[in-house]
Amino acid sequence: MTELTLVDWTELFESKSAADFSTEMLVVEKSGTRFLFLPKSPAQAANALSLYPAQTARAKLARSLLHTALQLRLPVPLEKSSFTLAGKEPFARFLAGLVDIPAGSLPDMAVLSGNPRSEARRYIFLLFDKQNRPAFVVKAGRGDAARQLIRHEATFLHSVPGGTPGLPLLRASFDTEPVSAFALDFVTGDSPRPDAWPTLGKLFSAWINPGKTMRIHETRVWQSLEQTSATDPLFKNLSLKFTDFSFHPAIFHGDFAPWNIKVSSREQTWRVLDWERGDLAGIPSWDWLHYIVQPGVLVGRKTPEELLQAIERLFANGAFQDYARLAKIHGQERPLAVAYLLHLVNVIRPSEGLETNKSLLALAAQRWLAN
Repeated sequence: MTELTLVDWTELFESKSAADFSTEMLVVEKSGTRFLFLPKSPAQAANALSLYPAQTARAKLARSLLHTALQLRLPVPLEKSSFTLAGKEPFARFLAGLVDIPAGSLPDMAVLSGNPRSEARRYIFLLFDKQNRPAFVVKAGRGDAARQLIRHEATFLHSVPGGTPGLPLLRASFDTEPVSAFALDFVTGDSPRPDAWPTLGKLFSAWINPGKTMRIHETRVWQSLEQTSATDPLFKNLSLKFTDFSFHPAIFHGDFAPWNIKVSSREQTWRVLDWERGDLAGIPSWDWLHYIVQPGVLVGRKTPEELLQAIERLFANGAFQDYARLAKIHGQERPLAVAYLLHLVNVIRPSEGLETNKSLLALAAQRWLAN
């Protein structure tokens, strides 16, 4: 196995000259890994906790307790670390320009570290303006794998038609060796409930392109599946089932899970983040299935049988049935679900829960493709 060369977020500020900016931050750890870096200011640190998309009851409680302690300016059991960064390098100047502070200095900020097991590790920066208000969220990466994902996401967000519900507005982008990044407005809110199906139906229906009809082999996501699974008997079986099947394509997220969504508490407006796999012409239902399967595997720790039952309940739901008819996939829901699971296992290959996903795929294929 090739050893991963991991990038620490401070390397985004590396300079050939001496670093000239020092900052002290509070460090939050999970399972011994430093993953969230907060400003010293208790008020800013409390706001910055919104970067952490806690999902389990235990994680939500811990975040809530820490948020309350910071708001009340109580002592918190967090390590303090000092970081010396280069404030005059291009990426630092990009951050300074977003909040209109002099070049050569850095804004107050928080940092959320991405998956430490990924060679394409990215980082999320929350920038505060001169009035100490959270203003922008910046996603940044260094190295070929991370920069490729950053560029794809920025390009996708730039190409989405204006006013598309649920999508954030791209504010600025940065692409200078060795760092790529882009900026979005800061959005308050928490993750949605797992059973928010009527709202999901409206959102996903708005992402359908009713003026276009495609066959499944014409989509990029199916083509990526074919590259990994062309000789797989299950893939061949699915290909035959979809021979005469056409549908209206939909905007495709590729990792549509509660932790990638912010719902404002006041307007109940949804903002879907992390469009690294985004596609304007994807396969309908796959994002909705992902919203059911991934939390069920990673948070609920459900068995394959329980997950299959959850998918069946989705198919029986009125909001989903209306969506399926609109997308012209009615009657193909189960084969499409098997195809989604095959893509999840063979293409995405998530770092957590892969064995459960494989078992769910085998069970779904046995139940739904027997005839």
